[in-house]
Amino acid sequence: MALKEVIQLAFSFLLAAAGSYLATLLIVRLLKGRMSVPIPVYNARVRFSSGQSMYRSRFLEAGSDRWSFAAPMSRDAYVPITLGTKLIVETYSERGKILFETTVIGRSREQGSIEVSVPTKFQVVDRRTGAKRWSGGEGEVCIDDFTADVIDRSQTGIAVRLRNPDLQPKDVNQEITVRFPGNEVRLGRVIEAFRAQGSTTVRIAFQGN
Repeated sequence: MALKEVIQLAFSFLLAAAGSYLATLLIVRLLKGRMSVPIPVYNARVRFSSGQSMYRSRFLEAGSDRWSFAAPMSRDAYVPITLGTKLIVETYSERGKILFETTVIGRSREQGSIEVSVPTKFQVVDRRTGAKRWSGGEGEVCIDDFTADVIDRSQTGIAVRLRNPDLQPKDVNQEITVRFPGNEVRLGRVIEAFRAQGSTTVRIAFQGN
């Protein structure tokens, strides 16, 4: 084999190897982008849930290992959430509404803002796939062992009103079973629970979406 042919063969091999490497790198970056946590939009509305407490806030800034939020408010009063508190967070990103769990790891005494760890697990609620779906046959469901009336339902969750007025709100983040007519069963997690007008309302995010 002539020297010229050897050089051409080696050059072709290098080009093929470089092309394969670049293609692999591109695929990895695309997959990483799809799996990365969507960062909330600056100043996006935020709802915090902890136990039976609810707070509202605004998104401020994203860091490499933590996110900053404005001072949590409840009934127009600042609430100093302690370090280590576990939160369920609802807010908005460019990919839609997101829901995730996190922990408070920092707090500013002067401004009242808090810092939370960047979540490793999250749920994106796409408004198109999560559109409300109503059905006359789903007006009644069983939440664990209690009967409840459906207030609102989508592909990603459900809001119900418990019929027994003496039942207390479920703890936020508690796992729960929802049984629909026709033997459909969905597992979910409580993201909000409150008493109003003598009844208990519970909002549940379905698991596995």
